[in-house]
Amino acid sequence: RARTSNGLAMTGGGLASSLRFLVSGLQQGMFHELPSLWNAWALQVVAVSLNDADSWFGSLLAKIDTKDQPIPVNVYNDRLDEWRENATNFYL
Repeated sequence: RARTSNGLAMTGGGLASSLRFLVSGLQQGMFHELPSLWNAWALQVVAVSLNDADSWFGSLLAKIDTKDQPIPVNVYNDRLDEWRENATNFYL
């Protein structure tokens, strides 16, 4: 189902017209608040991504040593480094 614009179904021509209006307005400086909105949105995406990476890393840490006998320190460190790198790379 097509999205509506002014109560009518949006067509390809209508979308093109809307995009031309937006681009023209940006070129003429009509949307002064757009760059600040973009910056705020980008900062929000970064914050959410970092929180997700931190939560994911925390959940991985909870699984690092679940046996009755502790794992050797070198195995713990290797897993820790691998999972930290995975969490970091996922959000880069």
